[in-house]
Parts: sequence; C-alpha cells; structure tokens
Amino acid sequence: MQQTKENFKPNYKQQLAIDKIDGAVMLLAGPGTGKTYTLTKRVEKMLELGIKPEAILCLTFSDAATSEMQTRFINKIGPEASGVNVSTYHSFCIDIIKRFPAVSYTHLTLPTILRV
Repeated sequence: MQQTKENFKPNYKQQLAIDKIDGAVMLLAGPGTGKTYTLTKRVEKMLELGIKPEAILCLTFSDAATSEMQTRFINKIGPEASGVNVSTYHSFCIDIIKRFPAVSYTHLTLPTILRV
C-alpha cells in the first residue's frame, strides 16, 4: 500500500519529535518528508495536554512555510491552533528587538550596514 497524506504514519524519529513535549525540537529534512505533519501532530499533542497555544513557538525559514504551517495547524487541529506563534526566524528576531529596544545591543559587532 502506497503511503499518502491520508494514511501517513510517522517514522521512528518523527514519532520521537511528536512525543517530546518539553523543550525544543529541530526538524532537519528535505521537502516532502513530513516536517509540517510532524510539527502539526506535536502541536496537537501539546494542546491536548493543556499547553496554551501562545506558549508554543514554531520557527521556519520562509514566509511560504510559515503560511503553510499556520493553515495546516488550523485545518487539522482547529481554531485553537490559531494562537500558536508561527514565524520566520528573521521576523521573530526583529520582533524581539522591537519589543525590547532598551536592551543594549552595542556589544554585537555587526558590520554597520547590517545594524538594526
């Protein structure tokens, strides 16, 4: 039987990521390997265990992946998943800098052109 999205079964490492609730998990894999599925199942499990959506952070590299992740969370888990923080690494870091402008970033030695 060919594996499809409807009958997808996580492999051993994907299941480890789904089951690990405490702490961070980084998924490194190529396109179409089930990263978003794995994250969706992990977020679903976290919400079932009573973790508040706003306490969950999912980071990715592209805006397209962020949009796809948010859409899948809501479609598969429901409206509660709309409170999960999904962002690109870049926008998340910029948000931190904007939220905490009084923090001194002068110790960073970035080239002038890259200073925020």
